[in-house]
Amino acid sequence: MGSDGHLKFLVSLLFTFTWLVCKAYEGGICDEPQTSIFCTCDTRYRETTVVCFVTNNISRHDEVWGSLGDVENVVSLKLHSMLPMRLNYIPTDSLNHMNTLKSLSIQQGNLGVLQSYAISNMKELRELVLDGSEITELEPNAISNLPKLKKLSLSENLLQEVLSETLTGLADLEQLFLDRNNISRVEACAFCDLHSLKELELWGNQITDLTEYMFRGLRYLKRLDLYKNQIRILNDKIFHSMVKLVEIDLKDNLISHIAPNAFQGLEKLQILMLNSNKIKVLPDQIFKPLPSLRSVDMYNNELETLQYEVVENMANAKDQHFSFSFRENPIICDCRLKWVKSYMKMVKSHQFSRELRDFQCKPDGENETLQTVHLMEMECDKFTTMKQKNLITTSRSVTQPVNLVPYEIHGGINKTRKTAVVTEDVSVVQDSEAEEMAEDMEDKDSKPNRSAILTGDVRIITFVTLWTLSLVRKRKGT
Repeated sequence: MGSDGHLKFLVSLLFTFTWLVCKAYEGGICDEPQTSIFCTCDTRYRETTVVCFVTNNISRHDEVWGSLGDVENVVSLKLHSMLPMRLNYIPTDSLNHMNTLKSLSIQQGNLGVLQSYAISNMKELRELVLDGSEITELEPNAISNLPKLKKLSLSENLLQEVLSETLTGLADLEQLFLDRNNISRVEACAFCDLHSLKELELWGNQITDLTEYMFRGLRYLKRLDLYKNQIRILNDKIFHSMVKLVEIDLKDNLISHIAPNAFQGLEKLQILMLNSNKIKVLPDQIFKPLPSLRSVDMYNNELETLQYEVVENMANAKDQHFSFSFRENPIICDCRLKWVKSYMKMVKSHQFSRELRDFQCKPDGENETLQTVHLMEMECDKFTTMKQKNLITTSRSVTQPVNLVPYEIHGGINKTRKTAVVTEDVSVVQDSEAEEMAEDMEDKDSKPNRSAILTGDVRIITFVTLWTLSLVRKRKGT
């Protein structure tokens, strides 16, 4: 090739390169300063990533959106609002021209109500992030017909409810983030169309009630995060439709009651977090339906005791990697915890063994570890006292009149013993006197009452004296 041919080749190459650049950057959207928006474009292996910063008010019909839609092979688009300017709409028309878009992120906007079909019919979209955009409401089908969407994030918005018609046509969705909103209501069957969902984040909301209909359709869900809501009660079978569930986070709620069958059907559950609630009692059978359970966190609740049945019903409690935390509970070291002393010797898990050994309990109001409490000190005084009172009450109800013949007169220097048979009238009087004296001698602590004894002695002395005088008179008369 001669010099002329070489020159022609270089000119042709330069022309082709210039044409490609102009074609790609048609409209001046990439790396060109605009009055309202600035975008950077990075193309690698024929895939373009676009990052745009909205710096000023921009109309929904501004030609800049058309220029953005003309950029070829865009696989990722990020729209950020530069404060104080905040984008208040979704550029739907421009997005519909991006047939290759796989990831869309619009953050720090002021979107308000997300209108129906605002983001829809994007066949290749895998990830959608709308965090921190002050979204107050999702109209029916606002996010719909995204057959390949895997991740949807609506964190840090102002949503108050999730309706059943909001999220449709998302057959492949695996991750849904609704954390840090103001959600207080989740409509029944709100997630029914999300058959592939594996992770659901609802933490940091205002949810108070959970129902089994709320989670219907989530048969492949593996992780459910309800941390920091206002949940008070866990009713029976509220999670039973999520048979693949591996982890539940319920910490930092207001839970005070757990129904015995609250976790029924969760045979795959491994991690259960219930710390920082107001739980006072655990039902004996609460963990029995959970054969895969390996970690339970009950830290910072209001438990006063831990029943043997609760731990015994944990299938893996004696395994090496089992974890059970229940510190920062007002547990009392009384007779109800005597079983722990021997149970500790059978535990293989270092964490669980240490938890049993070192947790602070409160015998007689003083903090002490269970290891340092002697078995003789682990008494149930208040329960014993109650039983004693019940026994005293029962004994009084079945006590028969006491027969004091022969009897002794106490309290004087001379003691008189009578063995003679008296008349029937005297015997009846004596029996009633004896019964009255016996009742006076009892009190609520079953201790002798000195005043009652003295009163009884005086009555007996008086009775004997009168009876003796009566016999003497009769003999003189004869």
